[in-house]
Amino acid sequence: MIKIYRLLYNINIVYYLIISVSLALSMSFIVGFLLNIIHIENTFSNYKISKLEFKYIIALTVFVIPIVETLVFQVFMFWILKNISPALKNIIISILFAANHYYTIKQIIFSFFLCCLFNFSYMYSLKRKWNSFLVVTLIHSSYNFIVSMVYYSIRN
Repeated sequence: MIKIYRLLYNINIVYYLIISVSLALSMSFIVGFLLNIIHIENTFSNYKISKLEFKYIIALTVFVIPIVETLVFQVFMFWILKNISPALKNIIISILFAANHYYTIKQIIFSFFLCCLFNFSYMYSLKRKWNSFLVVTLIHSSYNFIVSMVYYSIRN
């Protein structure tokens, strides 16, 4: 664990962002695979998206939503819960974030684990004296962009 911490502490911000987005995508793939094994359905699987709808979806999911959610679930919630241990804070915020993504059971589970990563990135960025808001927003935006592009290409 100490070696991982040293490796992370010596990494620059660009590599950290790439690793975090890759980790988020890998977690989604693994969780999605496991949820498919136990047959949890996705209720949106038959919905087709028009090109105009897709442009609005990209604008929202890549630009607007990550900024708002980072402000609410990292900046504001970390400020509100400043006297709570980091582990408990991570769990509370992740549950609230997941509850905000109640579209499907899969989405709730994905969101919980993704928020754990976002919270870790926020705390880690604070410790490294990086712009933690920007780091989490970039990870969230990149993840949403890739997932939206894959979803759109599969569905249409």
